[in-house]
Amino acid sequence: MKRKSKIEAVKRSVLSRLDKARMIRKFLLQGSGARFDIMLELVGRGKASFTKLLEETGLKSASLNHHLKVLLKEGYIAKRKLNPKSRSDNRVEYYPTERGIEMLSYIVDVDSWKASYNLTEEELEIMEKLKEIREMEHQGVSREEIEKKFNELIEKYGHKLHSKRN
Repeated sequence: MKRKSKIEAVKRSVLSRLDKARMIRKFLLQGSGARFDIMLELVGRGKASFTKLLEETGLKSASLNHHLKVLLKEGYIAKRKLNPKSRSDNRVEYYPTERGIEMLSYIVDVDSWKASYNLTEEELEIMEKLKEIREMEHQGVSREEIEKKFNELIEKYGHKLHSKRN
């Protein structure tokens, strides 16, 4: 019965954030899910150049540019110059903000819960790890530590997180 009580606790937690997750999901799935794909890439990698995002998402340059601008405006991602001391080198890299990481974790939580009432041990572990990451954000843990923890989660469970979308 311990597993069942864990599942019930996870379900209650997810339901309490369902409206926010629906709003986020609607925003991310605009544009045929391109924003969701961009966020998955950035969270999974920690950072990426425009060129790398073009390769990984398969989007056209104008479309990627549009979605990056929207994600930047909404505060889900940020960008920084690769060589800030150079005036002629305008290359940038994009990275997820804390808000972006939190937003994606809401989606993963809801998708994991909706996938099945019979969550596997692995899925329960994923949800617990996401919950820990959110708690780290609220405890003021450094952005680097949060990104490191999230990247470890993606590295270990990326196959599960991607399969929930299909």
